[in-house]
Amino acid sequence: MIKSETAGLIALAVIMALGTVAILAAESTLPPGYTWYEDEEFKFKIGYPEGWTVTPKEKIILGKSAMNGINISTVGAVIFTDTPNMIFVSVNSVSDVEKLRALISEMGAKKVMINGREGYDITLQPIPMVKQRAVYFFVDEMCYIISCSTTVELFDKYADIFDASINSFVIEHPAPVTPTPAPTPTPEGVGIASATIIYVPDNYAKIQWAVDNATDGDTIIVRDGIYVENIDITKSLTIKSENGSENCIVEAENSGDHVFEVAADHVHIRGFTVKGATGYGHFAGFAEITGPTNIAGIFLYYANYCNISNNNCSNNGDGISLWHSNESSILNNNCSNNEAGISLYYSNNNDILKNYCSNRWAGIHLWFSHKNNILDNKCHFNTYGILLGYSNNNNISTNKCYSNDWYGIKLDSYSNNNSVLKNIFLNNDEGIGIVISNNNTISNNNCSNNKEGIYISGSFNNTIYLNDFINNTKNAYSVVFFKSRNIWNSTEKITYTYDGITYTNYMGNYWCDYNGSDANGDGLGDTAYPVCYDKDYHPLIEKFENYIVAEKEEREVPGFEAFFAIAGLSAAVYLLRRRK
Repeated sequence: MIKSETAGLIALAVIMALGTVAILAAESTLPPGYTWYEDEEFKFKIGYPEGWTVTPKEKIILGKSAMNGINISTVGAVIFTDTPNMIFVSVNSVSDVEKLRALISEMGAKKVMINGREGYDITLQPIPMVKQRAVYFFVDEMCYIISCSTTVELFDKYADIFDASINSFVIEHPAPVTPTPAPTPTPEGVGIASATIIYVPDNYAKIQWAVDNATDGDTIIVRDGIYVENIDITKSLTIKSENGSENCIVEAENSGDHVFEVAADHVHIRGFTVKGATGYGHFAGFAEITGPTNIAGIFLYYANYCNISNNNCSNNGDGISLWHSNESSILNNNCSNNEAGISLYYSNNNDILKNYCSNRWAGIHLWFSHKNNILDNKCHFNTYGILLGYSNNNNISTNKCYSNDWYGIKLDSYSNNNSVLKNIFLNNDEGIGIVISNNNTISNNNCSNNKEGIYISGSFNNTIYLNDFINNTKNAYSVVFFKSRNIWNSTEKITYTYDGITYTNYMGNYWCDYNGSDANGDGLGDTAYPVCYDKDYHPLIEKFENYIVAEKEEREVPGFEAFFAIAGLSAAVYLLRRRK
């Protein structure tokens, strides 16, 4: 889209849509100097400036991938370009529209109406010299995305051209191929033609009776009050309180059974106080769990693509528990005074976001659970803030773990290849514990005022760098009979700015008791800091926050390698991968 004599650009690769947001075709009049591009196969039109080059979808490398638990399939794409800049249009399919919507919203995208269609408009700066604007439109099981990218200097200059192109975008989407009638959306995005709203106690006195008489896709709204029952859910439903958790309490009638037991995909539970499921029996030792342990306030049993949000799950065995349940979102819940706040067993690709956990045993607990995102949670006054056992490839970032009796976070029992990034571990017995766990990355964390900042036993090849270790009784500690071998600085050179000057070097950690010198003023100590059985060869003179580190482009996206090699980093990848 956009003329530029300077350089390089980023195209948009893509995502989308199991949900059903109906979008009507719209007629548009092109501005002077524009012409139409029409795609017969995917039934859309877009206006673009005359004289631009159009590259049809056959020239785009297609692929399939999974990022942040969202399965992505690009089925058609086209670019309009006045080299080296471009408009990129893509038609895509994705497994979880609600998760995508949440991600887009979290990045600050505005909901917009253009030609009568609902869309999301976002501007990003994926790398320092480039700005990108993207608009997402949802149609049936497809997502249409238009984006443009150019240099920061030219971005504002060509905003009007992009606005004109966006307002010329027309969708003429074909009817679904299946004989099933086109879905009708509900407020929760799960739609079927006969979806209805059921009120408790207006239509049914009990929540369970409402569930029994509901149909897949229905919404059950529960008015204020106290409901004493245990609820089994085997249909794809939205169940939410009318006025939030303070006003709507569901208490277990049978304390030995889950309050809500979910055994269906696409279930949403929102806005309840859930309590009284008090049975528990957490395992001891390292034997494999063969069946659910604690009784839970909300229990997902082989249930996928669910959303559990804005609930107060207190005074239960587990507040929220997932058993062989994947691709779900656990968002903004208060899980307090349980045995464990949020527990995952054999559950993968879930998002655990913005929850508050203060419990007798663990705030957040993962057991044989992989590729989950544990983000922006507060885990205070537990025995373990966050505990992983036999759990790999999880992203644990931007959490705050304060005043836990034992560990802020513990990676235990062959929990490998996890990323522990940008967390705060304060006033715990051990801030970070790594026990018989290997190849983890520990970076940009603040470990302060703990008995031990980091404790390591029987663990190898963990990379630990750009962390602050401040005012701990021992900044680092390792047991003698398990000599660990780990890496205490970055494994690649990093470009950073310190005291106004830019350098490139390996970077270690900040140790408050380091007393070495910095003769050349590059912010790195001239002598190594001995730590456990290893050394930090590049200790920081100041806290890592005083170093401006250049952002590194993320390239590892299975199935799209060739595309990104040609097109560069996309805003969609930036949007999703920064949460990994």
